[in-house]
Amino acid sequence: MFGGILSAVDVGRVKVLLNNRLTYATSVRQIPNTISKETCTLLGATHVSERALGRTVAKVGHAATLIIENYQDLIKDDNRVDGNQNIDWSSVFFEGKKAAMAEYGYSRDKRPDKKRITFGISTGINGVPSALTIQNGNVKDKKHFNETYRMVKRISDRGALFIFNAGANTGTNKERILDDGFNYLTLKPKTQCVYKRYISQFKTSAKVQSKIGKKVYTEAKIFDGIEYQYVHFSKRLLEDQLFKKQRKFEMELEKGNELMKKAAKKKAVNRYPSEKGWIELYPELQRTLKWIENPYITGIEGFFILESSVDAEPEAMLRIYKQRDAAEKFVRNLKEGGGTTAD
Repeated sequence: MFGGILSAVDVGRVKVLLNNRLTYATSVRQIPNTISKETCTLLGATHVSERALGRTVAKVGHAATLIIENYQDLIKDDNRVDGNQNIDWSSVFFEGKKAAMAEYGYSRDKRPDKKRITFGISTGINGVPSALTIQNGNVKDKKHFNETYRMVKRISDRGALFIFNAGANTGTNKERILDDGFNYLTLKPKTQCVYKRYISQFKTSAKVQSKIGKKVYTEAKIFDGIEYQYVHFSKRLLEDQLFKKQRKFEMELEKGNELMKKAAKKKAVNRYPSEKGWIELYPELQRTLKWIENPYITGIEGFFILESSVDAEPEAMLRIYKQRDAAEKFVRNLKEGGGTTAD
């Protein structure tokens, strides 16, 4: 796969880097301190230092597109490309400041203070990865989709099913898939008015039940003239969501009660500077004639909708979508070890 792209010495160091990911998963800087000379010899790496490994990483990065294409040709020739492809996107943040593609963006790691890069992957339900793309840290999933899809469609057979999350679910992306002769299965974004419309149709539609793991689902298939909407309801999911929203509401009530205590004492909760001095803000009570209802409960709890270009049984589509954990596990493996140093 690396023939003609990397030297034999670099190939040995790549094996060292892969060995590290499968064992200690330390930073490149720490690999010389964790790997034994015997292991290096077995992997064909005669000289392993932070600088040498850094140069190899740089070479792999510059040749990444060609390396991935060679890998794709390999799994294609070996008939290992699954007809159901799970596509997912994530990001990794950097501790340093010298990563050229690093930008501030949506933080999946709860670290909005750090720059990051985004990456997209595609892997078959059979567990064989088929594509990897790298983009700047501020690229959203719906845009990153274009690059990942371009890579995976290169080796996919006509009629293949691409499975992805709501973040990349746009009309343009779905039309592109259909125009290229493929199919899609995705989660419908949770827009209240749209969900309520389909929930209303769900109530009058023919329903079936299925059990996946410990969860029981009530399901209905609705064709809206363009695509198939698979509406799923789970009582267990309903209870979980209501519990979380009730807990959130109770925490907000506690905060509100504390603010009212400060208001009673005429104590400011915030101070802001102005040209004439400090502005102090006090909480004010707006009385209501009835008990405050939980504003976080919307009426769509317990429901989720999958949409697809494929006409099938709701249970079959749900089982396929749930196998997206193959992609999610691959993402976790790529990110193992947390932040990356870019200095």
